[in-house]
Amino acid sequence: MEGKVRLGARPLLCPLPCVLASSGEADGRRGFAAAAWTGVVNSEPPMVYVALRPSRHTFGLVRETGAFGLNVPPAALVEKVMAAGSVSGRDGDKFERLGLTAFRGEATGTALVAECLLNLECRVVREVELPTHTVFIGEVLECYADARAAEGGLPAAGELLSWGGGEFLVARALATGK
Repeated sequence: MEGKVRLGARPLLCPLPCVLASSGEADGRRGFAAAAWTGVVNSEPPMVYVALRPSRHTFGLVRETGAFGLNVPPAALVEKVMAAGSVSGRDGDKFERLGLTAFRGEATGTALVAECLLNLECRVVREVELPTHTVFIGEVLECYADARAAEGGLPAAGELLSWGGGEFLVARALATGK
């Protein structure tokens, strides 16, 4: 088609929500990883997914515990999100290394990130193994929101961190949809 350039087969849906995917605790170990391959897959019951590489420390903990958290960071945490994607929890507690605060979800005991705007606590209901990643589908058992940032139960759009085109982005509301 005129005016179009072929780019080849690539996963170019963006921007994507940026999250810190956290795990339950296993033998005193807990972890989290930066992830952008995540989203909603079902309304009732509420279900979400996160795709993790099997080589990641957090992957093993999620598989072992059968639980994960999706923690939505504010734009102010961009440096810590970048660091989370480049240091391994195998080398020590990532919460301590990055100066983040963990709290335990009430439904599964999953380690969640207190500094994040929104935390979804999930129980794994299905795994889908793909060539480079495994998709964990989780039922959302509880949600926690930062009381200072929540407006009507949801964080303000101007604070949400996204990933697209190889860079971090911040969402901006154009219309309310009401």
